[in-house]
Parts: sequence; C-alpha cells; structure tokens
Amino acid sequence: MKETPVFDIPRLSPEEFNSFRALIYRYTGISLNLQKIEMVRGRLSKRLRDLGLDSFQEYFEYLTGNALDSELPHLIDAISTNKTSFFREALHFEFLREVVFPALMSKKKNLHERRIRIWSAGCSTGEEPYSIAMEAARADLLSLPQWDTQILATDISEEVLCHARAATYQSEKLEDLPEGDIKRFFCNVEKGRYRVNDKLRNHVQFRRLNLHENTFPFQNPFDIIFCRNVMIYFDMPSKRTLLDKYYRHLLPGGYLFTGHSESLSSIQTNFRYVRPAVYQKPSPA
Repeated sequence: MKETPVFDIPRLSPEEFNSFRALIYRYTGISLNLQKIEMVRGRLSKRLRDLGLDSFQEYFEYLTGNALDSELPHLIDAISTNKTSFFREALHFEFLREVVFPALMSKKKNLHERRIRIWSAGCSTGEEPYSIAMEAARADLLSLPQWDTQILATDISEEVLCHARAATYQSEKLEDLPEGDIKRFFCNVEKGRYRVNDKLRNHVQFRRLNLHENTFPFQNPFDIIFCRNVMIYFDMPSKRTLLDKYYRHLLPGGYLFTGHSESLSSIQTNFRYVRPAVYQKPSPA
C-alpha cells in the first residue's frame, strides 16, 4: 500500500505574517495581531499543500500575482472563523420572540404594511438565519398571507454559504433543539442528517457580501439586523464604519443584535442601548 507523503508545514516568519495580515485587512477589514501567527500558519498550510508550494513566501507571491482574483476567496475561506449553532446566545431569540416581533407586527399593522426584512450579516453555515426563520414561523410571520417576511443571510466565505444553502446538518447540530422543532422545521434526509424544510428555506436568501465594502447594494432598509461575533475581528475604525452603515440600512425603530462580547459602550454611535448586545435606531420624535 502506497503511503501518503507527509507534508511538513513550513515556518511562517513575522515578516511574512505581516504581509498576509496587511492583505487580509485591506480586503476584509479583519484585523489580526501577532498572536494569531500560528493560527494563520495552520489554516493556510492546506493551500500550500493543495497548490504544491513549499513556503508561505511562494504562496504570497502566487496570491498577489495573476492569481489574486481566483485565490483570494480561498484565502478568505481559510482565515474566516465560522463557529455557530442553532439559537446561539438564546436570550436574543427570547427577546426577538417576546418583544421585537410583537411590537413590529403591531407597528406594521397600524401602518398598513406587510413587509418585514431581516438581515443576518456574517451568517456562516446558516444556523443563525434559520433560527431567526423558526422564530418568525412561530410568530406566524411566514405562513399568514398578510405578511411578506424575508431573511437575507450574507457571509464573506463562499464555502460556508454553499453549506448554508444546502441546509443539511448532522444530527449532533440539532441535539439542543426540542423534538417538536425538529419535526416541524426539518426533514430526515438520511441516517444522522437533517435538512431544513422548504417552507423555512423559501424565506431565507443567501448572498456573498464583504462587510468591508464601502457601500452595501441594498435599496430597501431592514427592520432587524443580526451581526453577532463578527466585529470582534475588526479594529476600532472598521467597527465605527460598519456601525454607521448598519445605522443607515435600518428603519427607524429597527434593532441591531451584536455578540455578547461586542459591547458598543466604547464606540460613539447613534444607536440606543436596549439591553446587553441589543441596540435600536431611535424613531423620530
């Protein structure tokens, strides 16, 4: 039996790391400090192996040469952290269910509107937007004809978006969900694998989007934006810029959900604090 050759990961020097760090920041806004050098070395080693390269310097030269457009998505996929789960940070979904949706539905009825738009920014493999969709379904926002509810889910990584669009998850991912939710929102496609059902999936649209872009291609504002555990990778100027863009793309009275480790208390912003990791764009007086 032929043995698979052993790939020895080469050293990533501080100088090489700084070159990658500057490139990653330029195109994504992700700010990496020197403590991440071994993480970057490990994550990029697969690209060296796949491309048959012997050093990180060779990879950087390849990346910044004629292959930038084709290779940059692979670099971003490798660097991006995509830890997520269904109903992660459960208090957010409790607040969405008990406060936000009832108030939003009442407001829309008074205005004779039926359109509700929600954005999951940095959606990873889809657990967050599908969790939002489950809560919307429980509030009858997906089934009743008087409501036009859509969830936009975006991420910079095309790899995780492919997973999210497939909407298929190992049973371990569903362990913390009530049995009733599994029966209502999933179908068993094969032993140990479940797929989000079409009724839910039809209300979630996935698109690739780099949050570091100067402008976002949205014509209409959102009622709710989820951007959780994303800004922890940005430096302060990038956070301020992103928050300004979120503010512009929210309707007055709209809500912004951030990660619980992403307090805005040290950032000058027009958002009104509601509760930990929940902020609101004030309505006109």
